[in-house]
Amino acid sequence: MIDPRNAADWNVIPAMLVRIRPDGGIVEFNLAAHSLPLDTADADVIGGGWSRLVPNQVERLRLNDFLTRGEAGAVELTAGESGIIRAHVLAGEGERIVRLDDVTDLVTNVAQLTDRCAQLQSLLNLSRQDRQLIAFEIHDGLVQEMTAAQLFLEAATSAIGDDSNLPAEAMASLRDASKFLKRSIDGARDIIDGLYPVELQEAGLVEGLARLIDGGPAIAAGIHVHFSSSDSFADLDPTLALSIYRIVQESLNNAWKHSGATEVSIDMQRQAGEITITVEDNGKGFNVSSQGSQRFGLKGVRHRAVTFGGRCKIDSQPGEGTRVIVSLPLIQHF
Repeated sequence: MIDPRNAADWNVIPAMLVRIRPDGGIVEFNLAAHSLPLDTADADVIGGGWSRLVPNQVERLRLNDFLTRGEAGAVELTAGESGIIRAHVLAGEGERIVRLDDVTDLVTNVAQLTDRCAQLQSLLNLSRQDRQLIAFEIHDGLVQEMTAAQLFLEAATSAIGDDSNLPAEAMASLRDASKFLKRSIDGARDIIDGLYPVELQEAGLVEGLARLIDGGPAIAAGIHVHFSSSDSFADLDPTLALSIYRIVQESLNNAWKHSGATEVSIDMQRQAGEITITVEDNGKGFNVSSQGSQRFGLKGVRHRAVTFGGRCKIDSQPGEGTRVIVSLPLIQHF
């Protein structure tokens, strides 16, 4: 095994290596380190400090403090005008080895990805806020006016009574108007719920899902639904919570409408920076290889997962039920 502490291996190793004294002073560079932006044979470098490689005094003091501790570890700092290096130190007595990695491109790419994620999160938040605003406008404006109109219609119909001189057709028209108005109110409320579920707004994700399941068509159809969650997920970003709500809703509706299942289990777990949602039924199943995620409307579930940088796996075989596993990166709300 190649060991940087062995003289024979010193120049064989492709990584940039520096041998240092206990006080942090440079003793020598290996061959790979000659690519560094300085003269590695310069007398001011060999036997000296890190001023040529790390000209910034604050950064250099931080590095020297780290190097003189005698501990193993890594420190990231600016080198030169724009470069970024990561110094990995091997613990030991006396002279020690420092491996230098140029992480400029890595740090730049991470920063760009972080910025893009922040932009995406901002767009998702704006979308959620717009949906909530539309829902509030419909509820506080249109639905209230329609409800008032329905009450006036019902009051008028009641006041006229059955003994009025109005033709029977006119009374029937009044009753029909009230009935259609009520149907429109119910439709508007369904639209509000579609924009942003009331249960999610009032009770949070876990309790909102419990209410969704208890009041949903699967329970009404006699399907036994078992729901479990390892966490309250109270700190979840609202946009992600809404997406999870819809994923569970769509998966449950698929099981109810198409699978012929008598039992459905829904489980949510927080693990390793992710949220995993598993929806499994004992229905008739299908051939995933030939029908894929297009079957039973699962395309929407996959699309929601991909939107958040997650994964969706569908396991199913004819006669063996279906399991949908969605893993999403954890986005917390502060």
